[in-house]
Amino acid sequence: MLKSIDGKVLYREWNCIDPKAVIIFVHGMGGYSGRFFEMGPYLARARFQIYAIEQIGHGEHPGTRGHVSNFKLYRKDLKTLVKFAKEQNPGKKIFIFGESMGGLITLDFTIHDQKMIDGIILQSPAVQDKLPMTTAKKLDIFISSIFNPLKYFGSDFDAGMFTRDKVMAKRIDNDQLEVRKFTAKFYQAILRTIIFVNMMPRKIKIPVFMQLAGHDLMISAEAAEKYFKKISSKDKTLKWYPEMYHALYTDKDREIIFKDMIDWLNQRS
Repeated sequence: MLKSIDGKVLYREWNCIDPKAVIIFVHGMGGYSGRFFEMGPYLARARFQIYAIEQIGHGEHPGTRGHVSNFKLYRKDLKTLVKFAKEQNPGKKIFIFGESMGGLITLDFTIHDQKMIDGIILQSPAVQDKLPMTTAKKLDIFISSIFNPLKYFGSDFDAGMFTRDKVMAKRIDNDQLEVRKFTAKFYQAILRTIIFVNMMPRKIKIPVFMQLAGHDLMISAEAAEKYFKKISSKDKTLKWYPEMYHALYTDKDREIIFKDMIDWLNQRS
């Protein structure tokens, strides 16, 4: 069930008794908080309190679908949820899990507000896009972002590109809450955030766990690894999953992903 903070910031939660720590999930482009229907309960059973934010323009958020004017709004909403999680779980450590675009948002938040949290898990973070896009489409998006910012452009991906699990892929592709078209302004906003985040890896000094897929068709996993190496944190871990696809938490053998996350969290909770 979707809940809200002051009627503005929307989230789902998976509760547990006496949690070891708190994890805030940040979903990727096109997804929404409900896509964590397996990972949320799994980590809650491992005694982690889970909150999953519903991003502007996604899922059941009342804003314009596929649109955000500036990624600062994502950072602002995430900050509100972090504050709420701290109030609800006094004395507990707070971790943020971000996948794909959610990883980009998590990095942006960490660069600005890392003193609020105790560590981050980055799964296939979108520090460099890999999806093919023609020069004509790029030019159209750029011009539209100035003169027609609400013009929509298709995202050119389906679930089969990020998970090998055919049942999961069908479920995602048939989910009416998934978004596959985005405004020119949205594309402009994500590009600006990618540029900013790529300038700031050395600002990150808290614990980091990065999980990368060996067959990622969505983002450049190699660019993510290079980014990881530039992070200043003395407590950072990188793990590759050679056979897996981009959305690791939805892919075949995803329990391996969950268990690795739990092992890393247990050592720091």
